[in-house]
Amino acid sequence: CGLSVLSSCTDSGSIPPQEVATTPPNVILILADDIGVETIGAYGSEYATPNIDSIGNNGMRFDAAHATPICTPSRVRLLTGRYNYKNYVDFAVLPQGEETLAHHFRDAGYRTLASGKWQLAGTQDEDDPPGTTPGDAGFDEHLVWYMQRKNKGSRFWGPKLFDNGVEHQYQESEYGPTLVNQRVLDFIAEDDERPFFIYYSMMLAHKPWVTTPITPNAEGNKPRFAGMMAYMDEMVGRVSQALVERGVDENTLVFFIGDNGTHPDITSLRHGQPVRGGKWYTHDAATHVPMLAQWPARWPQSQASDQLTDLLDVFPTLLEAAGMDVPDIAEGFSLAPVLEHHGASGRE
Repeated sequence: CGLSVLSSCTDSGSIPPQEVATTPPNVILILADDIGVETIGAYGSEYATPNIDSIGNNGMRFDAAHATPICTPSRVRLLTGRYNYKNYVDFAVLPQGEETLAHHFRDAGYRTLASGKWQLAGTQDEDDPPGTTPGDAGFDEHLVWYMQRKNKGSRFWGPKLFDNGVEHQYQESEYGPTLVNQRVLDFIAEDDERPFFIYYSMMLAHKPWVTTPITPNAEGNKPRFAGMMAYMDEMVGRVSQALVERGVDENTLVFFIGDNGTHPDITSLRHGQPVRGGKWYTHDAATHVPMLAQWPARWPQSQASDQLTDLLDVFPTLLEAAGMDVPDIAEGFSLAPVLEHHGASGRE
């Protein structure tokens, strides 16, 4: 296999352990849309999510992870590692000139991809502040939904997506979450020895409640939401399988996170107790989100932590894991001590 974990190996075990330990990891940051902690099986949900659960089984499940109650602030917070009062200016806006995770990874020689929901390029209204495109945010490539608020189109059946800046209107028979997932799989499979950073911003399981390719006959909000959760889990499973097929699963760091609580339309059972989605509000169901992380080459398996964790903490954790300096503007706490030896991050 040589020195690169991205060479075309079919057996990750054939990479000498000392080389895996010293090779910069590939990084996949998966951000699910509108799912609180009560929607993931590993947290006691009624929904079966075995592929998502396996990330925690192969690493750590964070039991006290929190986001903001709505989408754009969480995304700005996650990508920049800064408190929202510093740089959240309007819905659907990542301010121009912000330093992002993708900038750091690209500057360190990584290939970078954004695939899925963007919602950061501004509203395109004349009097509103300008936003940032994926390219300006440091991504070499992108396939994203919601580049333009006025003309965003569907994210599900018959989606409108932007492929490296070019608008594509897909047929009604095509499903957006499948298309952006395939772009992630293709990026993993590329014959390129450089490590990669993928921001996989899933479009599931956000309203409107629709059918999926595996639940075409689902009717009603709750059955359709359950189908969307099942398809989300299948998409995560495809990513995990692609890493195995490329022979890079051991040295790929994966985070799976929710961006805010579930929509109030949906009430789910957690440990047998009903939990109504709390998106938009200021209680636990609005901010308590799943966060699972794995890096098989470095982090112990089957861990759980009650360390209080914020989306801000992902920024310094990923940079530190990749061997990069964490900039002074980052305001989170690295979770490396927690992940490596179940220590504390410093957050009280």
